[in-house]
Amino acid sequence: MDEKSLKKALVSGINRGDIALELNDTIVDSLLEQPVGQVSDAVTERATARLQIRRQDDAIARAKTMIADMQSLPFGRFMEAVREKAGITKVQIAGRLKKDEEYISRIERGDLSLVSIPAPDFTDIMGLFHVGIGVVSQMVVASSRIAESKHTYRASARSHGGLRHDTRTADVERALDAFARKMQKKAATSSGVPPEIEACLIRVRDELERRGRKDLLV
Repeated sequence: MDEKSLKKALVSGINRGDIALELNDTIVDSLLEQPVGQVSDAVTERATARLQIRRQDDAIARAKTMIADMQSLPFGRFMEAVREKAGITKVQIAGRLKKDEEYISRIERGDLSLVSIPAPDFTDIMGLFHVGIGVVSQMVVASSRIAESKHTYRASARSHGGLRHDTRTADVERALDAFARKMQKKAATSSGVPPEIEACLIRVRDELERRGRKDLLV
């Protein structure tokens, strides 16, 4: 395709709304390779999609620099924080990962156990957010502990029915005291990585090595 034909095709695509983003050298080179007068709608759509992905990746990279001490965040909350700061919707993230929006919502809320996510899917998420296994390991441990605490808190709340201290029975009070002691003891002794999390991380490391993603094995 000559330069005049390229310009005409680009102007036409922009006017139709098919090309709503800035073009970079990769997109222009791709269009130049097409025969004269044969820039199809499919080619335009592919070019636009590639540019959207590049812009999302740049936005994610910038958003990560705005999050302090991200390794202390649960994995889902890290995803949510980066996504929101990058101005990317859950639908867009779901599309990149070939999942549905509810899947992303469940991970962000912490409702989906991270150890149940298949290693290839977990690796896809790490690649999209470009976060290494070292930081992810800490996030997964944080996610597990918070999820377990939330489960216990919910059970405790159900046990006393939301009653105030002066209206709860002695038995309920003893149960709550035992719950509080258990939480304190657990916080003091749970410094290791649970076996199921370690097994999950090993599977993810193996998948990263299989894909040759040395950049994420740190």
